[in-house]
Amino acid sequence: MLNWHRLGSTAYANQRYDTLVLLEGVVKTPYLDTASPPAPTIGIGFNLEYHLGTVLRAIVGNAHWSQTLENRLQAVIDAGFSSGQNTLLQDRLNAVMREWHNTRDSDVPTTFAFATTAQIKAALATVSTEYEDIVTAKLGDIPDSEERVALFTLAYNSPALIGPKLTAAIQNGNRAEAWYEIRYNSNGSESLGIANRRYVEADTFDLFDDDSPSKAEAMKIGRMYADHRDDILSYEASFDPVSAGVTKGVAGIASILDEYAPAVAKLEAVFDIGPAFSFEELQVASSGNRRLTGDGTAHDDSGNNQDLLIGSVHANRLSGNGGNDGLIGLGGNDALFGGGGSDWLDGGAGNDTLSGGGGNDRYVYSGGNDKLVERPGSGNDFLIMRDAGTLRAANIEHLAIDDALGGLARVFGNDIRTIDLSSGNDRVTLVINNVKARASDVTIDTSGGKDRIAIVDRTDWSDWSDNGDPAKTFTFEHFNGNDRIDLRSFDIDKVVTGTEGTTLSTGLVLMAPDAVLKKGGSVLIENTTGDWVIASIDHAADDTFGPAFSGNITEDSFLI
Repeated sequence: MLNWHRLGSTAYANQRYDTLVLLEGVVKTPYLDTASPPAPTIGIGFNLEYHLGTVLRAIVGNAHWSQTLENRLQAVIDAGFSSGQNTLLQDRLNAVMREWHNTRDSDVPTTFAFATTAQIKAALATVSTEYEDIVTAKLGDIPDSEERVALFTLAYNSPALIGPKLTAAIQNGNRAEAWYEIRYNSNGSESLGIANRRYVEADTFDLFDDDSPSKAEAMKIGRMYADHRDDILSYEASFDPVSAGVTKGVAGIASILDEYAPAVAKLEAVFDIGPAFSFEELQVASSGNRRLTGDGTAHDDSGNNQDLLIGSVHANRLSGNGGNDGLIGLGGNDALFGGGGSDWLDGGAGNDTLSGGGGNDRYVYSGGNDKLVERPGSGNDFLIMRDAGTLRAANIEHLAIDDALGGLARVFGNDIRTIDLSSGNDRVTLVINNVKARASDVTIDTSGGKDRIAIVDRTDWSDWSDNGDPAKTFTFEHFNGNDRIDLRSFDIDKVVTGTEGTTLSTGLVLMAPDAVLKKGGSVLIENTTGDWVIASIDHAADDTFGPAFSGNITEDSFLI
């Protein structure tokens, strides 16, 4: 069941009355309703064919009620009237009342009409029992609550409105689906007046348990919207909810996107999506709805193209299309396609394929054997590691470690320009198998903690040099004495920190700034770059330097 918005018995009775008055209107004199044939009615839609006795007792009081008087009034009701004969109906009923007043009981009023609000409430107290019993029979012992008020008004309008789908949603604890049934799927005649009424009833029932939705509640709302998206957007295009609120004088009735905005905000926080993103539409996949698409339906417009699409435990296909979208795969082997715009793509568990398309995309690695598909030159893209693992990050410019991963982050990233580590103890291996000519340098912010950054060489040595100078410089920011740069993959033969000699004829050396390597009394290699560099003895005659390392670095900073 649901988390009910409970009311005390008096508050419940008052809200039930006020809501019915808002929805049905209140007329103190008899009139003919719009049914065919029209039914004699009074008060808050009290049908006199069924509730004459209750209404009469409320008007005259139990002490002055008479079965004979009721029978005479019933005869008038049973005579039948045509649409528009309100005056005739009133005149005939008043004639009976006047004759009774003059000949039998002068305390009985001369007109058949409610004199006070208290009389109408008294009649409702009796009439309501029938509809309260309908609610209880269909849904069990629901407490006095705002939800019960909404269900009561539905039953009052027509008991059939509490149908099997609404009943199942409530019994399954699915508030979002119940809200959908009330708001969108209870207007078979497609009447504007009924649409306005249902918007009020859904607002009374409420989409949320409270002001701070849980993750589970937000996910149910997104699943409801995904399952009924086209129907909802089409319905609101025909019956504007904002106009309904104005017509009925009820503040807070809004479009579907505004109604479920708190659910979007909740899931943005749950999945720790960057602050640069602000989503409008929310869709969550289910076992029967595994392919979600953001824009492109007949009901979209340019205003709702920031989509948050969330998968399930199954293999999902999520396509954001236009706009800056958020795609969260969760479980299963998912396929995520951002399309145009700057997108957030998080495959979650499983072996996922993530393709951001154009724009400055954010890829989140949360485990599994994910594949990133990013075209060259298609944006300024980021990879955010939230789990240890190995990932190929072709054409990704930026790498960030959100939190200490508790394991090794191994990234194949020829194009990475910046690496931001967490404040914890990080272990990152950057594998480079293609150093492009004049390739961008790499800035590594170690932040806090005790970090180890390994540079793995999988390329030909000549690629590391650009006309003799380093083709790539690794600049370390906030580097401290606990951090280490692991260069063991280079098989460095010697570290040169000053002016030193060597007998080596081949191999690599790591040279400090201003270091000089001599052989046979002659200068073999002189480091004039101002940074730590790896140099090749084999190419010493060409002053060929490989990767350079800049920052607050000493000999102890390296593992070789």
